[in-house]
Amino acid sequence: MIVLADAIYRADSTAPESIRRALRQTRLPGSQLIMPWRGVRFNESGQNEWANGLLVQLLNQQYRIIWPPALAETQVIWPAPSWNARGK
Repeated sequence: MIVLADAIYRADSTAPESIRRALRQTRLPGSQLIMPWRGVRFNESGQNEWANGLLVQLLNQQYRIIWPPALAETQVIWPAPSWNARGK
């Protein structure tokens, strides 16, 4: 939503082509996002080149980041506990 709101603001229009053009020009640094990414920059095929994946595991009814190691909140538990053993 942050990226779309930024693009609409910069497009100064709600016309679809104006928004698409603004999205293609998007360059948002990671410091302006809630995701731990380098930022947002779309390539020619519309993919965010600065995004990276996160893996989470549900432990004690809370999602915990387990990868990448630099952002991990906890070690992965493998094999994953059965649903009944994951805490309440």
